[in-house]
Amino acid sequence: MDPSGDITRLISEWQRGNKAAENALFEALYKRLHAKALHLLHSEPRGQSMGPTAMVHEAYLRLERSERLEITDREHFVKLVAKVMRGILVDRARARSIKPIPTVSASSGRRGHAQDHTAPVAQASFRRCRRRPWTA
Repeated sequence: MDPSGDITRLISEWQRGNKAAENALFEALYKRLHAKALHLLHSEPRGQSMGPTAMVHEAYLRLERSERLEITDREHFVKLVAKVMRGILVDRARARSIKPIPTVSASSGRRGHAQDHTAPVAQASFRRCRRRPWTA
């Protein structure tokens, strides 16, 4: 059997719950998935804490936790894993961009960080309106 057909068979068995097929599938495609992760990470900023190996492992964990997937063949599987890896990068970028919003406690006057990010925005809008009310 050609390697592509063998991978398709492993995918089919994995979807039926065969753990041995799952392990064989990821082992057979690991180098290709690692290369895909390396390619995706080249566009990330320097100092990225996640390497290609960690990205492949995280993608595996996300696939394992996902609902039942209808994967047809090797290419579909690789594209699906690549999409999951891009999602990992998006999640990490979002996490890096969210910074605590400094607030001033009304009761103590001390600076801190808000747990709820919507309250400080509302407070700042209210203060801005009190200082410079909208004029027509």
